[in-house]
Amino acid sequence: QFYLECAWHQQQQPTFSTFPTGSTSNGRQWMRTASIGIVGTWTIFDGFETAGKVTSAKAAWHKSQLALIQAQQDVELEITQTLLNVEHHADYVRAQQGNVDNAAEALRLAQVSYRHGSGTSLDVLTAELAVARARSDYAAAVYDYRLAVLNLHAASGTLGDAPLPTLSDTAQGQQATNHIK
Repeated sequence: QFYLECAWHQQQQPTFSTFPTGSTSNGRQWMRTASIGIVGTWTIFDGFETAGKVTSAKAAWHKSQLALIQAQQDVELEITQTLLNVEHHADYVRAQQGNVDNAAEALRLAQVSYRHGSGTSLDVLTAELAVARARSDYAAAVYDYRLAVLNLHAASGTLGDAPLPTLSDTAQGQQATNHIK
């Protein structure tokens, strides 16, 4: 808007200048003369220069408005993508917690069957390995979830405003997504 006003007011305004002159001699005779003059110029037609500047300023203004709209849409898209990423990782954490629970139950059953003589120590060791692997996968899922929450806060401009989710929040997977919505 500022550029439009500047372009419009930059058209050439009339200019005026004054000049005094005088003389005191004319060869043999002394004559005193004085004159004052005013010269004015006013450009009536500037070859469409002013109209070109106004059109150029309007184009620059429209371009800046489009850039602003594009930036707003980019921010909205980034927030939406990171929000979906948080929801995905929250679901993944819940799934990994289920895997840990299942592996722990399989270990319990392997230990019971070993105690009753129907299972082998290899079954117990395999179940213990499965529990360790499930816990490791769960820890990685929690890490990915927390990273996604940080990315969401960064995208929405609230990185230092809210506390990080705890493990109990991670198991529910709702606090971070509800905080941003």
